[in-house]
Amino acid sequence: MRRILVASDLSARSDRALARAAALAQTHGAALHVAHVTDDELPAALAHPQAEAARAHLLHALGGATAELHAETGDPAEALPALAERLDVDLLVVGPHRGRGLADLVASTTVERIVRASLRPCLLAQAAPPAPYARALCGVDLSPAAAAALRAVRRLAPDAAIHAF
Repeated sequence: MRRILVASDLSARSDRALARAAALAQTHGAALHVAHVTDDELPAALAHPQAEAARAHLLHALGGATAELHAETGDPAEALPALAERLDVDLLVVGPHRGRGLADLVASTTVERIVRASLRPCLLAQAAPPAPYARALCGVDLSPAAAAALRAVRRLAPDAAIHAF
């Protein structure tokens, strides 16, 4: 792995994804890129301070890890996959979405939209990394996409036991 991009909405969920991405970057000797997307409909007077606050939060959350920060504007489901392509990342890491109750039953979450739009392998990091991955579960349907997913899992967690279903 050469480059890892992690998305952050500045929540504790994103901080866990950031910790996982930083650990993976260190393990693989990969460059770490961290992105925050600001709503492009915010007035400039609000957007600029929000971007600066995001930068400060991310630097603190990195806890000394080296990363390149990216401040994007727009819809995260469009901006993050586009950034992943521009950076030619090997992995896009996202945190879990915030539960929205009934809305989750009728509309896609931002995380689902990001993963669907991405042409890059995506990792949903649920928790901060206590250790490298020991096990991986990978869906397989004998398609080229499934084969690519298995290769990505092997690169991501070379020592993990992989279970295909």
